[in-house]
Amino acid sequence: MIDASNALKEEERAWIILFRRMNEIRNALLDNLPGPLLLILPPFLKNQFTYQAPDFWSVRSALVEVDTNGAAGSVTERRESAIEGINAASHPDIDRLREQVVEARKQSEKSPRDIRAKRSLRILLERLGDHEIKLGSRESAYHHYNESLEINRALLAEDPDKIPWKSDLAFSLLRVGDIDNACGDLNRALGLYEESLALMRELLSMDPEQIEWKRALSVSLNRVGEAYHAHGDLSRALGVYDESLGVMRELLSMDPDSMEWKWDLFVSLIKVGDVNNACGDLSRALKSYNEPLGLMRELLSMDPDRTEWKRDLSVCLDRIGDVYNTLGDKVSASEAYEEALGLKRELLSMDPDRVEWKRDLSLSLDRVGDVHRVNSVYNLTLTNHYQFGYFVSTQFTHGETHGNWK
Repeated sequence: MIDASNALKEEERAWIILFRRMNEIRNALLDNLPGPLLLILPPFLKNQFTYQAPDFWSVRSALVEVDTNGAAGSVTERRESAIEGINAASHPDIDRLREQVVEARKQSEKSPRDIRAKRSLRILLERLGDHEIKLGSRESAYHHYNESLEINRALLAEDPDKIPWKSDLAFSLLRVGDIDNACGDLNRALGLYEESLALMRELLSMDPEQIEWKRALSVSLNRVGEAYHAHGDLSRALGVYDESLGVMRELLSMDPDSMEWKWDLFVSLIKVGDVNNACGDLSRALKSYNEPLGLMRELLSMDPDRTEWKRDLSVCLDRIGDVYNTLGDKVSASEAYEEALGLKRELLSMDPDRVEWKRDLSLSLDRVGDVHRVNSVYNLTLTNHYQFGYFVSTQFTHGETHGNWK
């Protein structure tokens, strides 16, 4: 429950920021909340919520209005769900979700001028695509994301000045571009990323203080940088990565305690380091890797059980170890590799069947074994590193691997 019944008019800007953020992460909220989300809003914030979080508003299951100036118990209730049951379950049955898409598509075709019906269909398509991705059905997800993208384009074409439509289109372009990128269609991915980036720049030009759009700009810049990097255009990749890094530093300066901004800055720094490394500028690469190393240690100190951050820390340590290894500093390389290895052993002990952890451990064992071999340390420890690394590699090669930003 979010209770804003006593919100003051001077707090309106803060609530607007919250509503926009809720709209941005709507799918995650709908999928992970254990039950319904209840918002208690005064009239001036209800109007803001309908405008700032239109996707949430379009899937509401009920609206209850209380006349605070009338008699006690004076209540008006209107059920206005665009699709009944859209958020009934925290983890919806995939078949039921597909049925809802079919129902929403029929409703949209029946009322082609009904914007709410189009938006409801778009939201369901994105949710279904997200679930298809989790199930490994990339082709099906791509189909749903593309249909959602076309709806977003149509909505914006009908009302080119509508800000929420531009924001929706920008994020939709990223979804489709990510699958194109994963499938190796780098040219199409780059085109979609650049279109998203242009929209984000346009949105920020209208509201330069909009925090959510600044972060979205950073995400779009990183995607464009990844495409340039994959194309081998390291100079342009470094340029957009540096711009993204500047945006993230600005956001963190506005909220120095934000774990989200610190993690985003961590990612941007790693990407800058990767390009510097690829360009052969090892001193800059090492500097770029050492800063996120400190950030990740700080994040883990605040949440020591966060498994994804432990893996991020191990990845950063591997990057640092690689640079030291290339520079010929085998002692520093070994220290970084050994710490990363310890983290990966810990992760695998927490989830022994996870293929990704097995793969990571095998690669880490190879790194440690290689650096010891160069140092002529042929001992039992070295032998064990290689033997266990080989054992783990034979295990994970029979399973599926899962990619991520690393």
